[in-house]
Amino acid sequence: MKKKLLIIALAVALAFVGLAVYVVRSGLWANRAWFLQPTCTIYVDNFDKYSKDFQVLANFALKESKEHDYPEGSYIGVDSSDGLKLFYSEDFEVISLTDQVQKSLERVNQSFHDAGGEFGAIFIYKDRLSFEINNDYFAVVYSLNGSKPVYVPPPGEESNPPIHQIKRLKGNWWTVATD
Repeated sequence: MKKKLLIIALAVALAFVGLAVYVVRSGLWANRAWFLQPTCTIYVDNFDKYSKDFQVLANFALKESKEHDYPEGSYIGVDSSDGLKLFYSEDFEVISLTDQVQKSLERVNQSFHDAGGEFGAIFIYKDRLSFEINNDYFAVVYSLNGSKPVYVPPPGEESNPPIHQIKRLKGNWWTVATD
């Protein structure tokens, strides 16, 4: 009986070692998109709950970028060190928010936490706004013309991983995960 249990335990241990070797050798461990898939699904499943807040922030970011002539690729950052604030990337000045925008910021921030991420910034491009977590591997994208996003982050930046997963959330809203 003890001999059978020892053989079974050894077989299970060898199976786990074999699986670990396969994961490391295949590079699967380095493909960050495998753990982002649930995040994309969460956003698809729960986007209606937060869509109005995302839209409030998108309208605010578009208005801000036009009023202050923000250059392409600049961003409005999220600072959570002392309350939740937005700042402009070029000068790090805190941006004044109305109560409505502040509440929407808090709810969008919560949506990222609900999905296991941390809201980092709203990137501003000529054709879209990209609500991103702090590592460029996941974004909720508002496409100004409704077209499907083709990059996160934009071409020419140091880290420009290929898109692994993209799903339309609703209207001009998309969720994007990269490798």
